[in-house]
Amino acid sequence: MQYNHVVAAIVLACLSVSCSSDSPSESKQMQTVTENNVNPPITTMNSAYDTSLLINQYSCTSETSIYSQTLIDFAGICQSLKEVEDLFVQRFGNTPIVGDNNNNRDFYIYQDRESYLKVGFNTSSYGKYIEQDPSDRDSHAEIYSYLLESGNVKNQSHEYIHYLDGRFIKDGDYYATDIAAWWTEGLAEYMQHLHWGSASSLVKESISYYGSDFSLSTIFSLTKDDYKTDYFDLVYDGGNVALCYFIQEEPEAIKILISHSRSGNWSAWSSELDTLASMYGEDFKTFVNDVLNDNKFCHIDTYGNGEN
Repeated sequence: MQYNHVVAAIVLACLSVSCSSDSPSESKQMQTVTENNVNPPITTMNSAYDTSLLINQYSCTSETSIYSQTLIDFAGICQSLKEVEDLFVQRFGNTPIVGDNNNNRDFYIYQDRESYLKVGFNTSSYGKYIEQDPSDRDSHAEIYSYLLESGNVKNQSHEYIHYLDGRFIKDGDYYATDIAAWWTEGLAEYMQHLHWGSASSLVKESISYYGSDFSLSTIFSLTKDDYKTDYFDLVYDGGNVALCYFIQEEPEAIKILISHSRSGNWSAWSSELDTLASMYGEDFKTFVNDVLNDNKFCHIDTYGNGEN
Protein backbone atom coordinates (compact mmCIF):
# COMPACT_ATOMS: atom_id res chain seq x y z
CA MET A 1 0.00 0.00 0.00
CA GLN A 2 1.34 3.42 -0.87
CA TYR A 3 0.24 6.63 0.77
CA ASN A 4 1.51 10.07 -0.12
CA HIS A 5 -0.12 11.96 2.71
CA VAL A 6 -0.21 11.65 6.45
CA VAL A 7 -3.95 11.37 6.34
CA ALA A 8 -4.48 8.67 3.75
CA ALA A 9 -8.21 8.37 3.94
CA ILE A 10 -11.14 10.17 5.43
CA VAL A 11 -14.46 8.43 5.66
CA LEU A 12 -17.53 10.47 6.43
CA ALA A 13 -19.90 7.97 7.92
CA CYS A 14 -23.51 7.92 9.10
CA LEU A 15 -24.41 11.11 7.29
CA SER A 16 -28.15 10.62 7.67
CA VAL A 17 -30.69 9.05 9.96
CA SER A 18 -30.36 5.83 7.97
CA CYS A 19 -27.65 4.84 10.41
CA SER A 20 -28.47 6.85 13.47
CA SER A 21 -30.68 4.48 15.43
CA ASP A 22 -30.10 4.10 19.12
CA SER A 23 -29.29 0.55 20.11
CA PRO A 24 -31.94 -1.22 22.17
CA SER A 25 -29.29 -3.62 23.43
CA GLU A 26 -27.00 -0.79 24.42
CA SER A 27 -29.58 1.35 26.22
CA LYS A 28 -28.45 0.46 29.73
CA GLN A 29 -27.96 3.34 32.13
CA MET A 30 -24.56 4.99 31.74
CA GLN A 31 -22.19 4.32 34.58
CA THR A 32 -19.28 6.55 35.40
CA VAL A 33 -15.90 5.33 36.56
CA THR A 34 -13.96 6.63 39.51
CA GLU A 35 -10.98 8.88 39.03
CA ASN A 36 -8.47 6.18 39.91
CA ASN A 37 -9.69 4.04 37.01
CA VAL A 38 -8.90 6.76 34.48
CA ASN A 39 -5.43 7.29 33.17
CA PRO A 40 -3.98 10.82 33.30
CA PRO A 41 -4.92 12.90 30.23
CA ILE A 42 -2.32 12.87 27.48
CA THR A 43 -1.72 15.31 24.65
CA THR A 44 -3.54 14.54 21.39
CA MET A 45 -2.24 17.46 19.35
CA ASN A 46 -1.93 15.34 16.20
CA SER A 47 -5.64 14.59 16.01
CA ALA A 48 -7.56 16.02 13.07
CA TYR A 49 -10.02 17.96 15.25
CA ASP A 50 -9.78 19.95 18.46
CA THR A 51 -9.70 17.41 21.28
CA SER A 52 -8.59 19.76 24.05
CA LEU A 53 -11.93 19.31 25.85
CA LEU A 54 -11.48 15.55 26.01
CA ILE A 55 -9.63 15.55 29.30
CA ASN A 56 -10.38 11.96 30.35
CA GLN A 57 -8.34 9.14 28.87
CA TYR A 58 -8.80 5.39 29.24
CA SER A 59 -6.96 2.48 27.60
CA CYS A 60 -8.97 -0.57 26.63
CA THR A 61 -5.76 -2.22 25.45
CA SER A 62 -2.29 -1.02 24.52
CA GLU A 63 -3.68 -0.32 21.02
CA THR A 64 -7.12 1.12 21.85
CA SER A 65 -7.55 4.40 23.72
CA ILE A 66 -10.66 6.41 24.55
CA TYR A 67 -10.66 10.17 25.13
CA SER A 68 -13.82 11.73 26.52
CA GLN A 69 -15.13 15.10 27.59
CA THR A 70 -16.87 13.63 30.64
CA LEU A 71 -16.47 10.53 32.76
CA ILE A 72 -18.32 7.67 31.09
CA ASP A 73 -18.63 3.91 31.25
CA PHE A 74 -15.19 3.26 29.77
CA ALA A 75 -15.13 -0.44 30.66
CA GLY A 76 -18.55 -0.92 29.07
CA ILE A 77 -17.45 0.79 25.87
CA CYS A 78 -14.32 -1.37 25.74
CA GLN A 79 -16.44 -4.50 26.15
CA SER A 80 -18.81 -3.32 23.41
CA LEU A 81 -15.92 -2.76 21.01
CA LYS A 82 -14.59 -6.23 21.77
CA GLU A 83 -18.00 -7.73 20.99
CA VAL A 84 -18.13 -5.94 17.64
CA GLU A 85 -14.62 -7.06 16.75
CA ASP A 86 -15.41 -10.66 17.70
CA LEU A 87 -18.45 -10.65 15.38
CA PHE A 88 -16.32 -9.23 12.59
CA VAL A 89 -13.48 -11.73 13.08
CA GLN A 90 -15.90 -14.65 13.07
CA ARG A 91 -16.95 -13.66 9.55
CA PHE A 92 -13.82 -12.20 8.00
CA GLY A 93 -10.84 -13.25 10.10
CA ASN A 94 -8.16 -11.00 11.55
CA THR A 95 -5.29 -11.18 9.08
CA PRO A 96 -4.26 -7.58 8.30
CA ILE A 97 -3.83 -6.32 4.76
CA VAL A 98 -0.20 -6.70 3.69
CA GLY A 99 1.63 -3.51 4.63
CA ASP A 100 -1.12 -2.28 6.93
CA ASN A 101 0.39 -1.44 10.31
CA ASN A 102 -2.58 0.59 11.48
CA ASN A 103 -2.97 -1.27 14.77
CA ASN A 104 -3.58 1.76 16.97
CA ARG A 105 -7.01 3.35 17.25
CA ASP A 106 -8.18 6.34 19.25
CA PHE A 107 -11.81 7.06 20.10
CA TYR A 108 -12.74 10.71 20.71
CA ILE A 109 -16.09 11.12 22.46
CA TYR A 110 -17.69 14.54 23.02
CA GLN A 111 -20.28 15.03 25.75
CA ASP A 112 -23.11 15.86 23.36
CA ARG A 113 -23.87 16.68 19.74
CA GLU A 114 -23.51 20.41 20.33
CA SER A 115 -19.93 19.97 21.55
CA TYR A 116 -19.25 17.65 18.60
CA LEU A 117 -20.44 20.21 16.09
CA LYS A 118 -18.57 23.07 17.75
CA VAL A 119 -15.17 21.60 16.89
CA GLY A 120 -15.95 21.67 13.19
CA PHE A 121 -18.02 18.65 12.21
CA ASN A 122 -20.66 19.17 9.55
CA THR A 123 -24.27 19.15 10.71
CA SER A 124 -24.88 16.14 8.45
CA SER A 125 -22.22 14.13 10.29
CA TYR A 126 -23.18 11.68 13.02
CA GLY A 127 -19.77 10.11 13.49
CA LYS A 128 -16.50 10.13 11.61
CA TYR A 129 -13.65 7.72 10.96
CA ILE A 130 -10.24 8.89 9.77
CA GLU A 131 -7.66 6.38 8.64
CA GLN A 132 -4.14 7.66 9.10
CA ASP A 133 -1.21 6.31 7.08
CA PRO A 134 -1.31 2.53 7.68
CA SER A 135 2.28 2.14 6.50
CA ASP A 136 3.36 4.14 9.55
CA ARG A 137 3.54 1.94 12.66
CA ASP A 138 3.17 5.01 14.84
CA SER A 139 0.00 6.28 13.20
CA HIS A 140 -3.35 6.15 14.98
CA ALA A 141 -6.72 5.65 13.35
CA GLU A 142 -9.24 8.18 14.67
CA ILE A 143 -12.92 7.70 15.47
CA TYR A 144 -15.01 10.70 16.52
CA SER A 145 -18.45 10.58 18.09
CA TYR A 146 -20.56 11.94 20.93
CA LEU A 147 -22.85 10.82 23.75
CA LEU A 148 -26.58 10.48 23.35
CA GLU A 149 -28.95 11.35 26.19
CA SER A 150 -29.21 7.62 26.89
CA GLY A 151 -25.48 7.52 27.61
CA ASN A 152 -24.74 5.47 24.50
CA VAL A 153 -22.04 6.53 22.05
CA LYS A 154 -23.51 7.56 18.71
CA ASN A 155 -22.84 4.99 15.97
CA GLN A 156 -19.93 3.50 17.89
CA SER A 157 -20.17 0.06 16.24
CA HIS A 158 -20.66 1.53 12.77
CA GLU A 159 -17.53 3.67 12.96
CA TYR A 160 -15.42 0.88 14.44
CA ILE A 161 -16.39 -1.42 11.58
CA HIS A 162 -14.95 1.16 9.18
CA TYR A 163 -11.62 0.71 10.94
CA LEU A 164 -11.82 -3.10 10.85
CA ASP A 165 -12.93 -3.05 7.20
CA GLY A 166 -9.96 -0.93 6.18
CA ARG A 167 -7.46 -2.99 8.14
CA PHE A 168 -8.64 -6.48 7.25
CA ILE A 169 -10.70 -6.30 4.03
CA LYS A 170 -9.88 -3.31 1.82
CA ASP A 171 -6.46 -2.29 0.51
CA GLY A 172 -5.92 1.29 -0.62
CA ASP A 173 -7.19 4.59 0.68
CA TYR A 174 -10.81 5.67 0.65
CA TYR A 175 -10.54 7.61 -2.58
CA ALA A 176 -9.04 4.63 -4.36
CA THR A 177 -11.91 2.48 -3.14
CA ASP A 178 -14.82 4.86 -3.62
CA ILE A 179 -16.45 2.30 -5.91
CA ALA A 180 -16.92 0.25 -2.74
CA ALA A 181 -19.07 2.85 -0.98
CA TRP A 182 -22.04 0.46 -0.84
CA TRP A 183 -19.76 -2.13 0.80
CA THR A 184 -18.19 0.37 3.21
CA GLU A 185 -21.47 1.73 4.55
CA GLY A 186 -23.45 -1.48 4.08
CA LEU A 187 -20.99 -3.55 6.08
CA ALA A 188 -20.87 -0.97 8.88
CA GLU A 189 -24.67 -0.92 9.01
CA TYR A 190 -25.02 -4.69 8.83
CA MET A 191 -22.47 -5.38 11.57
CA GLN A 192 -23.80 -2.62 13.80
CA HIS A 193 -27.32 -4.02 13.71
CA LEU A 194 -25.97 -7.54 14.13
CA HIS A 195 -24.27 -6.33 17.30
CA TRP A 196 -27.46 -4.68 18.49
CA GLY A 197 -29.48 -7.78 17.67
CA SER A 198 -32.10 -5.78 15.80
CA ALA A 199 -32.74 -5.13 12.13
CA SER A 200 -32.55 -1.61 10.75
CA SER A 201 -35.95 0.03 11.08
CA LEU A 202 -35.42 1.89 7.80
CA VAL A 203 -34.63 -1.04 5.49
CA LYS A 204 -38.25 -1.73 4.62
CA GLU A 205 -38.84 1.94 3.87
CA SER A 206 -35.92 1.92 1.44
CA ILE A 207 -37.11 -1.29 -0.22
CA SER A 208 -40.51 0.28 -0.81
CA TYR A 209 -39.07 3.63 -1.88
CA TYR A 210 -36.47 2.39 -4.36
CA GLY A 211 -38.57 -0.43 -5.81
CA SER A 212 -36.82 -2.07 -8.76
CA ASP A 213 -33.67 -0.06 -8.00
CA PHE A 214 -33.27 -2.09 -4.83
CA SER A 215 -31.31 -4.65 -6.85
CA LEU A 216 -27.77 -6.00 -6.84
CA SER A 217 -26.95 -4.34 -10.16
CA THR A 218 -27.98 -0.88 -8.91
CA ILE A 219 -26.46 -1.30 -5.44
CA PHE A 220 -23.17 -2.51 -6.91
CA SER A 221 -23.00 0.58 -9.12
CA LEU A 222 -23.08 3.03 -6.20
CA THR A 223 -20.00 5.10 -5.33
CA LYS A 224 -19.19 7.86 -2.86
CA ASP A 225 -20.62 10.33 -5.39
CA ASP A 226 -24.05 8.92 -4.60
CA TYR A 227 -23.83 10.43 -1.12
CA LYS A 228 -25.00 13.57 -2.96
CA THR A 229 -27.82 12.01 -4.96
CA ASP A 230 -31.24 10.53 -4.35
CA TYR A 231 -29.50 7.16 -4.01
CA PHE A 232 -27.91 8.23 -0.72
CA ASP A 233 -30.05 5.94 1.44
CA LEU A 234 -29.48 3.06 -0.97
CA VAL A 235 -25.74 3.27 -0.26
CA TYR A 236 -26.52 2.44 3.38
CA ASP A 237 -29.71 0.39 3.29
CA GLY A 238 -29.04 -1.33 -0.03
CA GLY A 239 -25.48 -2.11 0.97
CA ASN A 240 -26.78 -3.38 4.31
CA VAL A 241 -29.25 -5.84 2.74
CA ALA A 242 -26.81 -6.91 0.02
CA LEU A 243 -24.21 -7.80 2.66
CA CYS A 244 -26.94 -9.41 4.76
CA TYR A 245 -27.88 -11.60 1.80
CA PHE A 246 -24.36 -12.77 1.05
CA ILE A 247 -23.19 -13.19 4.65
CA GLN A 248 -26.29 -15.11 5.72
CA GLU A 249 -27.35 -16.85 2.52
CA GLU A 250 -24.28 -17.19 0.27
CA PRO A 251 -21.14 -16.65 2.39
CA GLU A 252 -18.86 -18.51 -0.04
CA ALA A 253 -19.91 -16.26 -2.93
CA ILE A 254 -18.02 -13.19 -1.73
CA LYS A 255 -14.69 -14.85 -0.93
CA ILE A 256 -13.29 -14.04 -4.37
CA LEU A 257 -14.55 -10.48 -4.05
CA ILE A 258 -12.75 -10.09 -0.73
CA SER A 259 -9.55 -11.59 -2.13
CA HIS A 260 -9.55 -8.84 -4.78
CA SER A 261 -10.20 -6.05 -2.26
CA ARG A 262 -7.46 -7.35 0.04
CA SER A 263 -4.94 -7.29 -2.79
CA GLY A 264 -6.13 -3.91 -4.08
CA ASN A 265 -7.16 -5.32 -7.46
CA TRP A 266 -10.17 -3.08 -7.90
CA SER A 267 -10.70 -3.76 -11.60
CA ALA A 268 -11.03 -7.48 -10.81
CA TRP A 269 -13.26 -6.53 -7.88
CA SER A 270 -15.58 -4.63 -10.23
CA SER A 271 -15.66 -7.54 -12.68
CA GLU A 272 -16.55 -9.91 -9.87
CA LEU A 273 -19.48 -7.67 -8.97
CA ASP A 274 -20.85 -8.19 -12.47
CA THR A 275 -20.54 -11.94 -12.00
CA LEU A 276 -22.28 -11.85 -8.63
CA ALA A 277 -25.11 -9.65 -9.93
CA SER A 278 -25.66 -12.04 -12.83
CA MET A 279 -25.55 -15.21 -10.72
CA TYR A 280 -27.49 -14.02 -7.68
CA GLY A 281 -29.57 -11.09 -8.93
CA GLU A 282 -32.88 -12.96 -9.17
CA ASP A 283 -32.40 -14.78 -5.87
CA PHE A 284 -31.59 -11.45 -4.22
CA LYS A 285 -34.89 -10.03 -5.47
CA THR A 286 -36.69 -12.92 -3.78
CA PHE A 287 -34.68 -12.34 -0.60
CA VAL A 288 -35.53 -8.61 -0.59
CA ASN A 289 -39.23 -9.42 -1.02
CA ASP A 290 -38.99 -11.91 1.83
CA VAL A 291 -37.38 -9.28 4.06
CA LEU A 292 -40.15 -6.84 3.18
CA ASN A 293 -42.79 -9.41 4.12
CA ASP A 294 -41.04 -10.67 7.27
CA ASN A 295 -40.26 -14.06 5.78
CA LYS A 296 -36.51 -13.43 6.03
CA PHE A 297 -34.64 -11.47 8.65
CA CYS A 298 -31.33 -9.67 8.47
CA HIS A 299 -28.82 -9.48 11.30
CA ILE A 300 -29.06 -13.08 12.48
CA ASP A 301 -25.99 -14.31 14.34
CA THR A 302 -25.40 -17.53 12.41
CA TYR A 303 -22.26 -18.12 14.47
CA GLY A 304 -24.20 -18.01 17.72
CA ASN A 305 -27.53 -19.34 18.85
CA GLY A 306 -30.08 -17.82 16.53
CA GLU A 307 -30.64 -14.10 16.59
CA ASN A 308 -27.85 -12.17 18.26
